[in-house]
Amino acid sequence: GTVTGGNQYIGKLRETKVALLAGNTALNHFMLSQYFYDTHGRVTLQTGQHHQTQPNSPNFFHTYSYQYDWADNKLREQLFHTYKESDAGTTTFTTRHQYDHQGRLIDNFHKINTAAEQQLCHLSYTVKDQMLQKQLGASGAGFLQTVDFGYLPNGFLTHINPDKSSSD
Repeated sequence: GTVTGGNQYIGKLRETKVALLAGNTALNHFMLSQYFYDTHGRVTLQTGQHHQTQPNSPNFFHTYSYQYDWADNKLREQLFHTYKESDAGTTTFTTRHQYDHQGRLIDNFHKINTAAEQQLCHLSYTVKDQMLQKQLGASGAGFLQTVDFGYLPNGFLTHINPDKSSSD
């Protein structure tokens, strides 16, 4: 779980303060963010003000929440975006990742609030850990776009989406 003090904070970023600009002029206002870590030193929570926050009226907030597996792969990321002065309340963006047995990213999913989760991409790799194919935009039983990659034996990329109608 997230803890508030201890060795996981040594050398870690705890808070940022970023000046907001209006053209070439600095406003007398800052965006603040805070970072929280688990016992393994991984960021589990980031909270702060959104860039649309107005001076003396911090009504835009965001919170990022992260979950990891035992190998430090990010399994889930949630963004809670809140605007206090609106009926819209909080919008939640959830990104979920799946990895293969070697820790390589293979699937990426996205969800907004309670809408159905959408698969953004599926990745496949060669035995040398080179990306072989990227499938984008799951639609029904297939994908909207497929990107194929080719490599030389030394690992250099030779082509992306080769013209399969011509021969070398």
